[in-house]
Amino acid sequence: MRRGQNAGFTLIEILISIAIFTLIFSYIFSVMTTTLDTGKMVEEKMDLDQIGRFTIKRITHDLLSATTLPLSGRGRFVGRSAVYSGFSMDEFHFTAFTRLHFGNRPRLDQSEIGYFFNRGDAESIEFMRRESDSIKDQVDKGGIAFAITTHVKELKIRYLGKKEYQGWLENWNSEDTATAGFPKAVSIELILTDGKRENFYSTVVVLEEYGKV
Repeated sequence: MRRGQNAGFTLIEILISIAIFTLIFSYIFSVMTTTLDTGKMVEEKMDLDQIGRFTIKRITHDLLSATTLPLSGRGRFVGRSAVYSGFSMDEFHFTAFTRLHFGNRPRLDQSEIGYFFNRGDAESIEFMRRESDSIKDQVDKGGIAFAITTHVKELKIRYLGKKEYQGWLENWNSEDTATAGFPKAVSIELILTDGKRENFYSTVVVLEEYGKV
């Protein structure tokens, strides 16, 4: 028997149509979710890499300007090895020529620069950069500090001694007899993490002023 011209859809046809639309919608939603997750993952990876590259570049730039005063020879370089929760979190401070100046103080050519960790919050350890536009006896004090990132998992700094037998040292103090003056070079090993991935960066910076005291 033929269906009339005004006959509607049967219940089975409606259920089949709903099932087809559900499958299509589920597929589209799955593709969209995967695309969004992939995009977010790529963005997070790029953000972490950008932070790592900036940090290495900033430290390298500062170390290349590390120096004592040309006439008086005044200046210091201090590096301390430290371990926190099983990971190296070293710090170092030195005098350098720099273009950064603060406030209304005189525009001096030399300043103190330091990199260290602020461990006030165990869940969010901040990697800090400090700069002071006045030279003091304590090269690791004073000035203005700001946080670079909270993604540092490990920072390992080593210093190449001026004497052949010294090799790479874990600590440095320009006022000690064994490590007087500035090191020949500084080795930097940096690991960043965002909880999902880790990025490793390393470089060796040769200091131009290591021969001066």
